[in-house]
Amino acid sequence: MKAEEKIRKEDEENEVVTLMKEVAAEYGIKTRLLAGTIRYALTGKESGLPLHIIIEVLGREKTLERIYDFITYLRIEDCKNKIFDPNFIL
Repeated sequence: MKAEEKIRKEDEENEVVTLMKEVAAEYGIKTRLLAGTIRYALTGKESGLPLHIIIEVLGREKTLERIYDFITYLRIEDCKNKIFDPNFIL
């Protein structure tokens, strides 16, 4: 691997980690919890390769598509839970 490629990969890894830390801080959650949730959204598994590698393999488009699909799923499940909650008032 050329030095230039190695630097680019390190930059991408740092960018993912930095962004996750910022999002976690903004929402008051632990970075590890956020990383696990994103990993699950992307792979359907709770553990595995580092996120920057998963994102690199999937590519930007597929990564975003899977995250948006996961968010949609969570919203649907949240609505189902509210509808079937006997204390929920419309």
